[in-house]
Amino acid sequence: MGYFKNIAKAIINKSADGDVIFNLKNSPDELFGKFNPYASDNYYTSFKTIAEVQYPIRFICDRAKNAKFVLKKWSDDSVVWNNKQINKFLENPNPFYSFKDLLANYIQMKFVLGNAFLYANVNPSMKNKIWQYCDSYYILPTQNISIETKKVSTFNIENIKDIVNYYKLKNTNIYNGTYSKLDPNIVMHSRDYWDFDNNDDLLSFSRLESIKYPLANLCAVYEARNVIYTKRGALGAIVLSKKDADGLQASTPTEKEEVQKEFENKYGLNNKKHLFQITRFPIDFVKFGATISELQPFEETLQDAIQIAGVFGVNKELIPRKDNSTFSNQNSAEISAYNNTVIPIVKIFLSEINDFLGLNDSGYYIDSDWSEVNVLQQGKIEEQNKKKIISERCGNDFKSGIITLNDWRAELGLEAIEIPLYNKTIIEMKETELNKLKNILSL
Repeated sequence: MGYFKNIAKAIINKSADGDVIFNLKNSPDELFGKFNPYASDNYYTSFKTIAEVQYPIRFICDRAKNAKFVLKKWSDDSVVWNNKQINKFLENPNPFYSFKDLLANYIQMKFVLGNAFLYANVNPSMKNKIWQYCDSYYILPTQNISIETKKVSTFNIENIKDIVNYYKLKNTNIYNGTYSKLDPNIVMHSRDYWDFDNNDDLLSFSRLESIKYPLANLCAVYEARNVIYTKRGALGAIVLSKKDADGLQASTPTEKEEVQKEFENKYGLNNKKHLFQITRFPIDFVKFGATISELQPFEETLQDAIQIAGVFGVNKELIPRKDNSTFSNQNSAEISAYNNTVIPIVKIFLSEINDFLGLNDSGYYIDSDWSEVNVLQQGKIEEQNKKKIISERCGNDFKSGIITLNDWRAELGLEAIEIPLYNKTIIEMKETELNKLKNILSL
């Protein structure tokens, strides 16, 4: 495999004609580290074949699909129910999958390969109001996309067409070997991160690139476990330890055969054989290699899985394992995953697509509604109960002259009010201020 080959070769390169391409033919040691010959040759294959890679991404995709998506007006945030074109888009953006599938495919491509491409099947001249004229939208396979760029700096452009000639899509089905050239006005390119080492390439790098060594360890552990399970070989050797005055004596073929037959015929792990061997020969047992438990592969795979999940913002409490965390911990971790990972990536998608479709200029925007997600509603109830307890305690402290009204507000996470009354304890208030307070409380 050539473990010590140069691994500095970029994952994203330029072809001879200047196109930016995803290099899917790098050797495994180039992508995952020179210590491992077993890894897949690109990150998308790793996503499809390694559960620890697929799990956190699928976790996020599945929960992103739990949102309800609606069209709203910018003017008053009211919901628009009778826009037929957007209603169709939010139901079936193309004949093959739903809008929620479109979103999931977007997240999958963006997280696995660092870049997602949404294609609108419409005349490029309709770029300002794509939503009015387009009937089908697709998430393109990032691994089959290359970009033909113009010889200009990315820091001197005002429009994407100033630098991108076209996106080149390699056709892999009935037109295998051919390419489609897609106008940049009808392609939405979303990056996970901007790669400042290759900013002229217009491409992001995959999050998996930062964890290629945990991936290499993971693949090596699975390979080692597989070898132990399927190619066991001899577990050890029974050695006849005959001795005389000069030391150990070599066993005769007859003695070896007698011990072997006696062991195979009388001893074993079924109910017709004995568990312990009694023999007239002095023997020793020499164990070969290491057992599964001694190698501790499950601890290694768990640590690798935690690092991989962490890259995508999925807490270790949510990783399936034999020593599952408590339900309350998992519940809190799932709420955190929604608030810190799932909802933000959905908001990024909607922000980009509202601009791409021209909805913003038309006075509309697509928004996400999470009110039907049970775990988030439970979290809100718990938060309200927590605030109620805090408020009751602060109320008693205020009546006792311990804290001010602004101290009370701070405990509830509210901003201070710049009125002198709110910065006094009840003991410090004058009679007129106390009467004013009573009037406020009665209202």
